[in-house]
Order: sequence, then structure tokens, then C-alpha cells
Amino acid sequence: LKIVLDPMIPIQSILAVLRDFEKKHQKTQITLISKYLSGGIEMLLAKEVDLAFVVWPKIDQQVTFFPILDLSMQLIISPKSTLFKLKSISEAELLDQPQVIIKDSAAKPTADKFGILEGGRHWDVTDAQTKKEIILAGMGWGSLPMHMVAQELAQGELFPLNFDAMPQ
Repeated sequence: LKIVLDPMIPIQSILAVLRDFEKKHQKTQITLISKYLSGGIEMLLAKEVDLAFVVWPKIDQQVTFFPILDLSMQLIISPKSTLFKLKSISEAELLDQPQVIIKDSAAKPTADKFGILEGGRHWDVTDAQTKKEIILAGMGWGSLPMHMVAQELAQGELFPLNFDAMPQ
């Protein structure tokens, strides 16, 4: 059984299901593949995997999908960032600092921008941990799932970035 999983999804929720499946089907070989954004749905449509757990499914008539959880994204900034010292942040100031973006892992990415503020500086990375470390270092800003940053928010290592003009 080949399964593609977007690493932004909390793995614990998927492992609970796989644990039950494995108990009932112990002879089934399971392969887990990680792909960000539209990479998972691309693999499913190409029939390279049997099942896909994706964050932003591109609605396609060829597949059936079921929502299994709500993924809460949090726009974040580090207190080490030069933007953090400002009382309010204008769009121009935000555009001047790098937005850290996870690059779509699909061979042919969709045109969807997934919360990218157009017209500004961007740093493209290939995984969430690198994105998080860059933001923690104060070298950029961006959004990550709440489950990935809750501890750092609670400890004051990261702070919510409140900016109303962000695309969804």
C-alpha cells in the first residue's frame, strides 16, 4: 500500500489509523511518501500511490476526497526579526522582509499560491522544518500549522503576525 502524506498534516492523526490497519493487515507492506502542497494529489492522479493525505486538495473529478481534520495555519514572526520591534506593520514593510515559502513538491505545480504575499521578497525552501528554523532565526516570516509552532508560541520564541492583507 503506497500512501503519500503532506508533512504539514499532524502525523499522529494518520498513525492512529495506520496502527489499526496494520493490526488487521499485518502482511501488507506500507510505503509512506512525503510531498508538499499539490505533490500528493499529483501522485494520486498519476496512480503512483493508492491513497493521499493532502492539505489543499485540488478538486478533481477523478478522485474522491474526504476532509479528516481542520489544519489551523498560524502566521508567525520571531522576536529576533527587525519587523517585531514595530508597533504595527505596513504591507510595504512586510514586503521588504523575506516571506519563507515551502516550494510545491509537484513536478507540475498548480497555479495556486497558498498564502503567498505577491510583490515581496521570498525565500523558497523544500520542507517545514527549514522554514521554521529560518523564521526562528529572525530571517523571515511565514505561516505554519499551529501544531508545529504551538510550543514556540507558548515559550515566546515565536509570535503571531497579525496582518489583515494576507491572501488565504
